[in-house]
Amino acid sequence: MPEALQGDLAWVSMGSLLQLAESEATCGHVELPGIARVDLVNGRPVGASFGSLDGWPALLQALLQRAGSFRMVAGEKVDAASRPIADTGMAILEGCRLIDELDRIGPMRLRAVRQPDDPLRRSLTDAMNGDRTVLEVIRYADVAEVKAIDPLIAMLEGGDVVEAAPPDRARAEEVRLREAEEAAEGPIDADTLIDRARAAVRARDLHAAVRLFRRALEQRPGDRLVAQNLQRAELMLAQSTT
Repeated sequence: MPEALQGDLAWVSMGSLLQLAESEATCGHVELPGIARVDLVNGRPVGASFGSLDGWPALLQALLQRAGSFRMVAGEKVDAASRPIADTGMAILEGCRLIDELDRIGPMRLRAVRQPDDPLRRSLTDAMNGDRTVLEVIRYADVAEVKAIDPLIAMLEGGDVVEAAPPDRARAEEVRLREAEEAAEGPIDADTLIDRARAAVRARDLHAAVRLFRRALEQRPGDRLVAQNLQRAELMLAQSTT
């Protein structure tokens, strides 16, 4: 039977787990229950999934996680011919870079000077109100951190966005603590996500409602009622920002 190592990312990082897997030539996987999974062949990552992400972006997003439980399973039968999606050392270095950048820009409060044409960047600037921290903007825009960090840096360096107020490190830390609490809470079922999304609509927290309905739809991709609720929330959000 496969053997498993379990713990908390607050004590053992995903990077350390991948280094351990590489040193032991592990055949198996590392999972963040209900969130992410990295498949391993002889200690090399050959596949990764994180929500709607897969492959290299999913691997990096997993490396960005600093809270929540993990489970590493070793001794699984795998296809030894599977090709690695990344060099472990390079992936860990890139994950560390992204963490450092997120720590640097996370507390910043930005506003857009020019609206970008790129849909992803536009979703980020639409969430900026001059008061939200970058960490809050990423959550409101419902964009994976791994996809948001470099575009935000590019917009800052290009002058498309500027600081609207001094960085708010206390609020950025609140976001981190809230994310840690959510990670510790573990996987959330679709019904709970829907209830929270509806409560967010009633509270007029439309960004949160859209994010929660999207997560529920990931669990129930064929649910027409969830899809309709998501469309309504997205429409309300669009109307509120025009």
